[in-house]
Amino acid sequence: AFKVYLPSVEKTVEVTREKQHSMMAGNETILIVEDHDEYRKVEAAMLGRLGYKVYTASDGIEGVALFREKSKEIDLVILDAVMPKMSGRETLDEMKKACPSVPFLFVTGYSDGIHASYMPEKGIYILQKPYSLDALSQKIREIIERRK
Repeated sequence: AFKVYLPSVEKTVEVTREKQHSMMAGNETILIVEDHDEYRKVEAAMLGRLGYKVYTASDGIEGVALFREKSKEIDLVILDAVMPKMSGRETLDEMKKACPSVPFLFVTGYSDGIHASYMPEKGIYILQKPYSLDALSQKIREIIERRK
């Protein structure tokens, strides 16, 4: 048995809640290139629930091949920044040769400073892992709306 003693407080405490965003759905086509199976599956499922058409690739090589095949359909590419075989940067460079106007969203667990080399180019965005479905949906809409 435990006894917990708390001091009594005469003040009332005002609790504020963070502003709730609503999930932002869409109908665009997104290519996810992510080497971690679970992350890729979860991202694809989350985006599918929001109405997006989703293609997935497990590494940069597979992603580039799929992108070349489907580039006319793809509205956004979500790339893991650090992958084996072909880095996120190498993958981006190859994809840009096929279709330079498609925007890219890098998702990474590393600090922004590590991937600062991605940012000087137009159409490249970064989202820090871990992120919520709300944050992902907001970022995707922001990117797609900027493109219009």
